[in-house]
Amino acid sequence: KSNQANDVILEYLAKLYGSLNMYKEAIRVFRTMMKSTTNEFSVRALEKYCNIRVKDSLLNYKSNSLSKKDAILDISEILKDLESLNRFGETAERWSLIGSGYKRLLILSNSSKISEILSSTIEAYQKASELSDFEDSYPLTNWLQLLKLQNGLWGKKGLKYAPLKARNALSTLLEKLENSY
Repeated sequence: KSNQANDVILEYLAKLYGSLNMYKEAIRVFRTMMKSTTNEFSVRALEKYCNIRVKDSLLNYKSNSLSKKDAILDISEILKDLESLNRFGETAERWSLIGSGYKRLLILSNSSKISEILSSTIEAYQKASELSDFEDSYPLTNWLQLLKLQNGLWGKKGLKYAPLKARNALSTLLEKLENSY
């Protein structure tokens, strides 16, 4: 039982460090947790671990402690880790994390890869939106913003090029927000 309790404590500690943007400490604690003999941590902890590693890679690149090439490789590998979790079941949260990782990869990528990565980012946020039944504003707004960017790059202006189901969902969320005041 004490090992189980330790895993739970380590999971909470790692999440706390992550929420404080103390990524190195969070990663260290997550790695300690994953070496546990009981492995009593949640799948959500694995998702958080991946998300924090993506943020840490970008931060390391921005602080010049990681090359652009290595940051791209790191984030690409982390995205594979997240995508492999989908084999156990797809969730809106996981697809949002994948979208977030691709969005950070967009920041690092050269112009020849932008279109491909942008499409992957849009696809991830679209899947997250659909899996949340369009109730979660985070993937929905990211999907629509990035779709608008992509359409602009293709010379298509206006929301009319966004899928009707997404526009309707955004309108519904806005109405709910307005009615909550």
